[in-house]
Amino acid sequence: MAEFNSRTVIGGTAAAMGGLALGLGGCSDQESSSSPSGGIRIDKADVIVIGAGLSGLNAALLLEELGHSVILMEGKDRVGGRLYTMGEVPGTP
Repeated sequence: MAEFNSRTVIGGTAAAMGGLALGLGGCSDQESSSSPSGGIRIDKADVIVIGAGLSGLNAALLLEELGHSVILMEGKDRVGGRLYTMGEVPGTP
C-alpha cells in the first residue's frame, strides 16, 4: 500500500486538478458535475483546504461560516496536524 504524506497528497491533488481543468474545458455543467466513481465532487466546492491541522480546520470553519462550500483534505489518517494529546501526562483531559 502506498504511503501518504503532505507532499504526495499535494502533488497528487495538483496533478488531478490540472487534469480536471484540462478535461472539463469543453464540457457542459451537466457533464462536469457527474461523479462516476461516487466520490467527492470537487467541482461543487467553492474552496478546497489542503491540510487538516489547526490552521486548516480553522480556515475551513471560517469559510463555512461565511457561506462557502468547503472540502477539507488531509493526507494522514487523523486531523490535528502536529497537535497531539499526550495521555501519559498527568492532568490531560
